Amino acid sequence: MAEPEPIWRRYLRFLGPNVDADVDDELRFHFEERIEALMAEGLDRESATRTTTAEFGDVAAVRRDLATIDQRVERRHRLLTRLAGAWQGLGLDIRSAVRGFRANPGLVAAAAGSLALAIGVNVTTFAAVDRIALRPFDVPKGDRLVRVAASVPKDGITTSPTSLPDFLEWRNQAKTATLAGYVQSGYNWSGGDQSERAWGAQISAGFFSLMGVTVIAGREFNRHDEESGERIALIGERIWRDRYGSRLDIIGRTATLDGVAHVIVGVVPDRYVFPFVDGGEVWTPLANAPAATRFSHQVWVIGELVAGNSVARAQAELGTIASRLAALFPDSNTGYETRVETAWDVAVSPDARRAVVLFMGSIALVLLIACANVANLLLARGVSRSREIAIRSAVGARRGRIVRLLMIEHVALAGLGGIGGVVLSVGGVAWLRRSFGLNLLGQVPPFELSTRALGYAAIVTAAAAIIFGLLPAFRAGATNLIGTLRDGGRSESSGPALGRMRGSLVAAEMALSVVLLVSAGLTLKASYRMNQVDIGIDARRGIVFSTVMADLQSADTVGRMALQERLATRLRAIPGVTAAGFGSELPLDGSGSSKYAIEGEDSVAYLKLPTAQYHMAGPGFAEAVGIRLRAGRFFTRDDRRNAPLVAIVNDALVKRHWPSASGALGRRVRFWDKSYEIVGVVASIR
Repeated sequence: MAEPEPIWRRYLRFLGPNVDADVDDELRFHFEERIEALMAEGLDRESATRTTTAEFGDVAAVRRDLATIDQRVERRHRLLTRLAGAWQGLGLDIRSAVRGFRANPGLVAAAAGSLALAIGVNVTTFAAVDRIALRPFDVPKGDRLVRVAASVPKDGITTSPTSLPDFLEWRNQAKTATLAGYVQSGYNWSGGDQSERAWGAQISAGFFSLMGVTVIAGREFNRHDEESGERIALIGERIWRDRYGSRLDIIGRTATLDGVAHVIVGVVPDRYVFPFVDGGEVWTPLANAPAATRFSHQVWVIGELVAGNSVARAQAELGTIASRLAALFPDSNTGYETRVETAWDVAVSPDARRAVVLFMGSIALVLLIACANVANLLLARGVSRSREIAIRSAVGARRGRIVRLLMIEHVALAGLGGIGGVVLSVGGVAWLRRSFGLNLLGQVPPFELSTRALGYAAIVTAAAAIIFGLLPAFRAGATNLIGTLRDGGRSESSGPALGRMRGSLVAAEMALSVVLLVSAGLTLKASYRMNQVDIGIDARRGIVFSTVMADLQSADTVGRMALQERLATRLRAIPGVTAAGFGSELPLDGSGSSKYAIEGEDSVAYLKLPTAQYHMAGPGFAEAVGIRLRAGRFFTRDDRRNAPLVAIVNDALVKRHWPSASGALGRRVRFWDKSYEIVGVVASIR
């Protein structure tokens, strides 16, 4: 043990404890106490000292352990003391900020209101962008989800569904990804005297497992279901709830889809969002899909990359499989390749993401303008507070303490703006839901003020506090103490330097505002021009509804055509209706495509034939959607099933083969090995 600590040092302990000296004093005390006890029992001092030393053992080790414990306790004590002081000081600063807000309600209202508007716009925009571009679908392991599509580079076709036989080959041979396929479909769900439209798809085995979805009841499809051809179905939670009262004995019951009885084997939860389409309520096995030939490309393929594999590796493997299929089936697969891309890129293209980043950047300018505005207000307020700051400095407040006080005020101000912004964003998100309308299932878009959006609001609020608060805080903390007290608060704090600073902020606000105004003007101009584009139809003149009928090649085609005519006749009888008709798809919703040939032109191989989109339509359809007739006529009631086959073509096809619209009339075009006479030419539809 060291020599005893000098007496004078013990009286100066307010400078800080001496842990080593305290440990030595404690050990010495216990050592001496034991020696005196042994001497009282009859031992001399030398014997008592030897006995005490033996009992204590390794005094150096004991000393180190005690010193470690005391140092830990001391550090904890210092930390708690500092935290208590900081908490007390924070409470004082908050109370001071509240008093300042009460004294300046106009300033608080102007600053918090500006921030609330800016933050509200930012949070609302983020809520929309997050759901549209950042999280377009909520699927576990979404970063490993891919889409595999067919492509024909020589024909300029980059993305196309594949055939059912090709999909089965891909699925069986691929090692880099687990694949599943689907064909979007619609069903007439009927029961008793009620029928309704049900959206869904034909899906392959294991589709929902790949999507990370667990059925509520029953099971999903397996390979046996595909091969057996049994008529079974999965239903969505809404149908299960509305039609069956969420009964658990639904499994094994029968549902009628398109007039065919299907056994229900499972229930799919509503939280699941079908990938790349609006939704789903009914699913049947993909093996039941019609026209399952290699020439019929209807199947979209999605997959999950096997751990350790990349998109490039999957692309290489599936490209090799496509080459083998082209060698085995040259008539149908020559020229076809595969295209593998991430599900995120399918849902939102990289160009769209870049546009979103630019858009969010422009919205951030609104926040910067608000921050500059609030900073200007705070600098103006700082002039009137300069004497208060000088007095605080005079009584001992350090610059850091003053800056902390002002920053707490600014953080509280930003907090008020953040709360107001979140309240405004609640209304903004509700407005978004109303503006976007409903999807095919009658559901509102999933815009919501999610935890991600609230987290973004917190980040934006904190950033705003730092942006607009630092400059006024440091400016106030650098007050000239003597000059301010002498001049009663009128010194350099309100002089040319402050004027230049505030002028710079105003200039920055103006510059940002000009950028925003120019961007908004260009956006409005682009929007106006887009609305002036001739899309080939008058989309505002009518209303639409949809139904599903069975395959047009089935035996009851005549009966269904008669039903369509009766419905169209009754629709035309409604007051205000000028035209009504039926078609396979709406013009702007896309369509099927097929190879075609113009009779009389040189014959070429099938794969080299041009491709055209096609729609099937009945009398009155073109007139109802406002398609403009260039030459010839529209379809009439005389163009029935047993009448000669006729077709209407658009300007784009005419320009490819004839010099004028009249030159196309009377010519014949071959689709699906059937010859159609061209009886009309219409304006091209975008």
